[in-house]
Amino acid sequence: MRSVTNTIKNWLQFDEKGQLLQNDEAFRQHVVDYVAQLAADHDTVGTERQFQTTSGRAVYVYGSAYGWKIDQDKEAAQLMQEIQSGTQITREPVYSMRANAHGINDLGDTYIEVDLTEQYMWYYQNGNIIFQSEIVSGLPGDPDRKTPPGIFTLNSKSSPSVLRGEMTANGTYSYEQPVTYWMPFNGGIGFHDADWQPYFGGDRYLTGGSHGCINLPPENAGQLYSLIQYDVPIICFY
Repeated sequence: MRSVTNTIKNWLQFDEKGQLLQNDEAFRQHVVDYVAQLAADHDTVGTERQFQTTSGRAVYVYGSAYGWKIDQDKEAAQLMQEIQSGTQITREPVYSMRANAHGINDLGDTYIEVDLTEQYMWYYQNGNIIFQSEIVSGLPGDPDRKTPPGIFTLNSKSSPSVLRGEMTANGTYSYEQPVTYWMPFNGGIGFHDADWQPYFGGDRYLTGGSHGCINLPPENAGQLYSLIQYDVPIICFY
C-alpha cells in the first residue's frame, strides 16, 4: 500500500495562530475519499481485460465475479484507527475479492480457458497445460441457452449430481439430467460429463448445444473434477 504520510498533511487544518483544528468528520471524509480513489485506481472487478488466447487471438474479457476489489468500509475504518494511534505500518489494502496476480493482467499464469468459438478448453497451471478437452457449450441460437462469456471461479463440486431445469406449474422440472461430475461456476452453468453427446467440439454446439453448461466427455470430466481448484479464474469467450 502506498504511503499516505504526505497526503495526511494536506488533510490537516490550522487556525490563524497555527493551532491544529479538531474536525474529526472532515478528516474522516478525507480518509473515505482517499480509499475511494485507491479503489478506483486498483480495483479490477467489473473491468475488461485483454487476454491472449491459446489459438493466438487477442480478445477482451469482462469480469464482474473475478478480480481485485478493496473493501472500502473496512479499509477506511482500519486506516482511521492506524492514523489515530500513530501506527507506522506497510500493508496491502483490505480486499473483499482477490485475484491471482497484480498488474494489468490479474489472471496470472494459472487459469482455465474456455474458447466458445473453437469449442475447446485448456487448464493452465503455472503456464503449463495440465488438461485440455473438446467441449459442447450452450445452443448459440437461443438467448436462454447460449453460454455467457466472462471470468468466473468454481462455486462448488459434487459427484454425482442431478441437473434440473426450470420448475413448472405442476411442481416438476422442465428437465432432470443425472451426471457423475458437476462443477458449477456461473449460477446454474458449469462443467459436467455428457455421455449423451454423439461427439464434442466442431459444430456440434450449433444444433446440439447444451442449456448453457460446458459438456465434456465423461473421462475428461472426471479428470477435470480431480484437478480443478476453487480460486482458479475460468475465462469464457467467443
